[in-house]
Amino acid sequence: MKKLSLFHSAKLYPILDLDFCKNKNISLFELIQLWNQFPDCISFFQLRAKSISQSEYKNLYLELKKDFPSAEIIVNDFWEIALEVNAFGIHIGKEDYETLSKPNRTRLKKANDLIKGTSSHSLLDLENLELDLWDYSGFGPIFETTSKKTNNPTLGIRNLTQAIREAKLPLVPIGGIDRENFSSLYGFGKITPASISMMANEKSLVKIVDFIRKHPHPV
Repeated sequence: MKKLSLFHSAKLYPILDLDFCKNKNISLFELIQLWNQFPDCISFFQLRAKSISQSEYKNLYLELKKDFPSAEIIVNDFWEIALEVNAFGIHIGKEDYETLSKPNRTRLKKANDLIKGTSSHSLLDLENLELDLWDYSGFGPIFETTSKKTNNPTLGIRNLTQAIREAKLPLVPIGGIDRENFSSLYGFGKITPASISMMANEKSLVKIVDFIRKHPHPV
């Protein structure tokens, strides 16, 4: 699947969080333009917008696609929109997926031309993943984070080490990742760290991209 190949080629997983950008007075469009400067590291992004309705989310998605036709967008939570617009992918948190009805789970499972990701907050969560459904799982929070409210405990490098060793599908580390601790994650090999705040800070992002380019992983 072409989308899966593109997903695996990415070195960073940016999350475009509407509420975070509003609070920080960051333009969504300018942020996407920034990411587009690094096509060797950024192949797609996730659109996260927890404070708007499904119809508002769809309008925002279409607006972004109008201005950035080549943008590959992973839809957060609104899986029906992802199917309707043939999005690059869908990310559904563990708790949200568990609330889906059995028919809706079946619909989601049959959507083959779609990157499908979920979240895991412990090693037990990873063990219980439906491997025939998901293409990847977020894993975190790895470090303490203020960008995203969570009641889940910080997992740390030790749990990430074990998760990478035991996981049966690709992991996306998330939570508190910044330019100071990024290199500690990069040492694990080819993983794709995700972030809201780090990806929204131009200085941090430039430093991270420079680090990646100077320390390429073997293909």
